[in-house]
Amino acid sequence: MTQIFSTKLDNLIGTIELLEIFDTDGISSALSMGRGRYAIAIGSGGSAVSAEYFACVRETLGLGPTLVQTPMELVFSSLDLMKTDVWLFSAGSSNSDIMAALCAAADRGAKSIHLVTRSSEGAVVKAALVVNGKIHIVPVLEHKDGYLATHSLVSTVGALLLAGDNLADHPIGSAVLVSRLLDHMSNVVSSKARIKNRATFASLKRTDTLMIVADPQLRSVSNLLETSLWEASICTVQATDFRNFAHGRHSWLHLRGKDTVLLALTGVESQAIWHAMDGRIPDEVRKIAVDFAGCGRLDNALGVIECLAIIEAMGASVGIDPGKPGIAEFGREIYQDDTLRQGAERLRPAISHKRAAMRRDDTQDGLSELTEVENTRRARLAKAEFAGIVLDYDGTIVDTNERYELPRSEIVQELKRLLRDGIAIGIATGRGGSVGTDLRKCIPHCFQHDVLVGYYNGGYLQPLDVDIECYPPEKPPSLSATADWLRSHTDILVCKKFREGRMQITLQITDLKHPEQFLNAMSECEEINQNNVKVIRSGHSFDIVPITSRKQNVTNEIHKKFKGSGEVLCIGDSGSNKGNDFNLLDHPFGISVDQVCGNADGCWSLFGKMTTGPDALLRILCALKPSLSGKFWLDIAALSQINKSEIEN
Repeated sequence: MTQIFSTKLDNLIGTIELLEIFDTDGISSALSMGRGRYAIAIGSGGSAVSAEYFACVRETLGLGPTLVQTPMELVFSSLDLMKTDVWLFSAGSSNSDIMAALCAAADRGAKSIHLVTRSSEGAVVKAALVVNGKIHIVPVLEHKDGYLATHSLVSTVGALLLAGDNLADHPIGSAVLVSRLLDHMSNVVSSKARIKNRATFASLKRTDTLMIVADPQLRSVSNLLETSLWEASICTVQATDFRNFAHGRHSWLHLRGKDTVLLALTGVESQAIWHAMDGRIPDEVRKIAVDFAGCGRLDNALGVIECLAIIEAMGASVGIDPGKPGIAEFGREIYQDDTLRQGAERLRPAISHKRAAMRRDDTQDGLSELTEVENTRRARLAKAEFAGIVLDYDGTIVDTNERYELPRSEIVQELKRLLRDGIAIGIATGRGGSVGTDLRKCIPHCFQHDVLVGYYNGGYLQPLDVDIECYPPEKPPSLSATADWLRSHTDILVCKKFREGRMQITLQITDLKHPEQFLNAMSECEEINQNNVKVIRSGHSFDIVPITSRKQNVTNEIHKKFKGSGEVLCIGDSGSNKGNDFNLLDHPFGISVDQVCGNADGCWSLFGKMTTGPDALLRILCALKPSLSGKFWLDIAALSQINKSEIEN
């Protein structure tokens, strides 16, 4: 009755034997390197079971949290992956969904990418190597699983078991573990065990509902049962843990008890919970309990083998071979559909970056609309002729963590090149004279008068060759009044000392008791209410400036200089709706090198989160080329990164 699936189970011993000579160093090293980091495990169908087992290995070893997702969940997520390891599980490494997940992980800058597969020839293997992914090939006796995952699943689980054991404080040893797996496999395929399993599940009908209540430490085991029974169409099935079942799902037993089989998967720590529940469940409900001892790595691995035998028995009871249940043509077409991969290809880094900002504001447009907006913006940037550029300083010319150091020599060289070629450069900064002091050390004196600096967020404009420490601006009365108001509100400040300049009050995040409430608190200030001053937030501080202080003042002056004969390219890092570069960048020729706003037509980045700050600025400056008209054009093609379609090809 289950000839194909039973034959697969019989031959699994050969796959387990291959683990005796399997080199686990690669997986062990990768697991160890991920200690203390977040990890995401990706898999569909049987590979989702491998992903759950991977999470079990990391959890029991104390390596860090692991999120198990399907490929679609990863592609549609907006989580930043730059500090996260992504592990992809795919038996044949050729499915378009896992290719989509690989592209998403690469484009969102995953800390590391690992592919665990039985095949070294799949398209995903080749694509993973392009993005410096690590490939882990597990051994199988038979390269074809049949309809349900068998050889690839047992081999992957076994390889992870052995690799995890290497990192334990007191390893059991590969030889002992493989012996345990072989003994258990031999037992479950024995005639005696098969007869017992078929007797246990003999009453199961196709019309029944199987409710699996499980110890949450057995997710890989319960997931295997739920996935396989659905895929093989053996019966309706649902899995949950014991206490979640107690919160309402027991009603199913009350109304449909005669048509329900309750399968309890227990461990040492959940036995008491199951026993308390067992005695209260009506007798008409068929109950079966299987215990998995400590629910550790070995117990889960043995549980996977055990559940394959249970699936065989259930298939026999309902007259379905889990190895070949019958597949409709429309099912093949659904499986082979590559729409998710196509969607992942459209989620280029800049689009993914913008999409994440829009999701924070809950104003998300469709992917096709964002793709059209980005294409339009890039086309306009490519066609434009620029007479000048305006640059933010902290977070753009210099990294925020290096803001008291001089700009990198590579950026200085590009700025000098552009000045020699005749471009007008403006600097729009929230700082005062320190920026001018640093830039005068880098920019030759012959160019300094051609660099316009908008100090104090554009509140005081002077050429770079003017030292504003010697020629300071007059202090507006509204700023003094605001400073007095701050000092009188001790509930806002950690202490009464803060930086009070002639054109700006600067409050570091550490100066405030409740930074997240600061903007609301300032709404009570009279100078704010009278529209005399405003609060601007940067990456590391809040600046209070006169209402007339705007970074766009620098842009406007450059436009006046050229009388509109050329565009001005503006580049900053704080382009979010509350950022101090938002208005500077909120136009078609504004580019952010970090944060973007939640408006589809607002500022965008060119590289997403993959390349930010001075690194991104350097790439943009290098791509500015002189044109025959005496202006400059931006070589968009030179800024292109390896994208998803290039990875696949």
